[in-house]
Amino acid sequence: MKLVRVLGFGFGSLCLLALAALLVWAEWTNSHRIVPGPQNQSSFLKSYDPEQVIKTFRYPGEGSGGGHNSGASSGVGSVHHTAGFDPYFTIQSSRKPDLLTALNEDVLRRLALADARLVRKSVESDGGFRYEYASGNSVGSISVHPPSSGIVHRNMPLPAGLEDITVDIQLEETWTRP
Repeated sequence: MKLVRVLGFGFGSLCLLALAALLVWAEWTNSHRIVPGPQNQSSFLKSYDPEQVIKTFRYPGEGSGGGHNSGASSGVGSVHHTAGFDPYFTIQSSRKPDLLTALNEDVLRRLALADARLVRKSVESDGGFRYEYASGNSVGSISVHPPSSGIVHRNMPLPAGLEDITVDIQLEETWTRP
């Protein structure tokens, strides 16, 4: 009976010690977690916005819209950022290939202005493009998908040669603690 009590006390002490170690580890991890913010984003991610290119392709007098989303998840050694753009607008159908070319040139120009090093470029299966880059402590990618039929519901059809489209642009970036 005395042995059972000693073993029970030993096991209980061991469990209490393990719980204390777990709490100390959790507190250390939480106190060392990186807070997402502009200080851990590349200048490319902070400044990229396709609006300047998009507005030159919008057909005048027609509606447009869309959104921008961004988010981040933090860790002890790194922060993962995401951003997305999904503008929709009316365009002359014949200008859709020019839009993709203009977005491509704009992304390359902005990467160069941000002193980002292009690591890899690829053509996506849908005809869009993807660039992977490195900039300081950040590595990231931007994917631009070709225009697709828009989500606008109209009471009257568009004149011939015009089309409602949407463009999907996605950015992902991971900043690693130096």
